[in-house]
Amino acid sequence: MLPLQVTFSLSTPVVLESEHPVHFDGVLAACVAREAEEMGSEDPWTDADDLSHLLERTEEDAQGNWVWKASQLVFEACTERFMQLLVRRSEPEEFMRAQDAGLFNARRLRSSLPSGSGPDRSYFLYRADQWRSSVTAHCIGDPVEIKNALRYVKSLGKMGRNGFGAIASVDVVVVEDSDAWMRRFLPTGHPGAAGAVYVPAMRRLRAPYWKKSDMAEVKMPVV
Repeated sequence: MLPLQVTFSLSTPVVLESEHPVHFDGVLAACVAREAEEMGSEDPWTDADDLSHLLERTEEDAQGNWVWKASQLVFEACTERFMQLLVRRSEPEEFMRAQDAGLFNARRLRSSLPSGSGPDRSYFLYRADQWRSSVTAHCIGDPVEIKNALRYVKSLGKMGRNGFGAIASVDVVVVEDSDAWMRRFLPTGHPGAAGAVYVPAMRRLRAPYWKKSDMAEVKMPVV
């Protein structure tokens, strides 16, 4: 097992609308589950519990907690978030707060605002999609096995079936930094990555991360 950096290059914008980060071992677990399903497994996610052919793991702590040595995915933005002009019933409270804050260059201040008609019904909404130059993860693993498993990953983020987050290429390279994988959920007693700030939380330590069961006290990196 070697310290690795995995870099995904994308060809379409990514949709990220979640407070929950994406862990690289979760991505690999989905790949293992997909392969097990193709092989006829009745419970592919149970098969995905074993990633020992892909990743190294930590030792169990006093509470029996451990993790696969794989970091969260880091999405590098290359554009600002786009805004879209929409029309709906206006919100007088928001309008007045913006006016009081000096955000409007108006000839005179307004004391009233019709909410159901007129030009003030338009507003801007931040779009969920954003262009990302790359997506990076670090891990301690087998580069050949990982590259082979990632053939099942076609997109990252939400709405992949609609063409968002399409992966153009994947690079797996050996690096010198053997601690970068620690930028992830960790057992509370485990040392963290250098320079990273962690906060306590209740989260799962292993995939599938979307399940609400088997949560533990962890320390979560602040991104």
